[in-house]
Amino acid sequence: AYLVNKDDIVANGLQGLAYRIDTFLGSPGYGPWSGTDYVRYDYSPTTAAEILDSLGFTLDPVTEKRIDPQTGQVMRSLVIYARVEHPHRIYSGRQLAAAMDLVGIPYELNEVPRAVTSAKVMLEQDYDLYTAGWGGGPDVDWLYDLFHSTSPPSQNYELFRNSSMDAALEKLKFSSTREECIEGAQEAQ
Repeated sequence: AYLVNKDDIVANGLQGLAYRIDTFLGSPGYGPWSGTDYVRYDYSPTTAAEILDSLGFTLDPVTEKRIDPQTGQVMRSLVIYARVEHPHRIYSGRQLAAAMDLVGIPYELNEVPRAVTSAKVMLEQDYDLYTAGWGGGPDVDWLYDLFHSTSPPSQNYELFRNSSMDAALEKLKFSSTREECIEGAQEAQ
């Protein structure tokens, strides 16, 4: 999270035509649904490197790549997919790769069309990072569709599973009052 320079992506990758979003419903247009209690990660390769060091992912002096503390070998390359149809996704993928270079994380950046990412990401789950995009729309129960444990991999392609999140998303989607639905949205974020 400390390697994603959201401010740069908004300013340069999206030419200022976006908001920095630090939670699912971070756009001001979501009003009371917008997250109010969440962790914000500001770009800091130094902090990222410190975390990696503290977890035992030290730098190999020859390759300048991180050593996996479980194997004693250079860690496997993380597979990144960035879709070529959207210049801002390519920009984001390249920015992330450059930040990974700064801290010694090996990666394989694949700049490919949607046909490739649909198969690799959404069907096979054969990836580590994806410069995804989603236009959520005004009905915020799409959070349930994307992140609930029972959602099919074609929607929950991250294969996110978390019982606390499931409970919050169920409250968001199935509560009988607006207030309870907002509570669920806040808890999920």
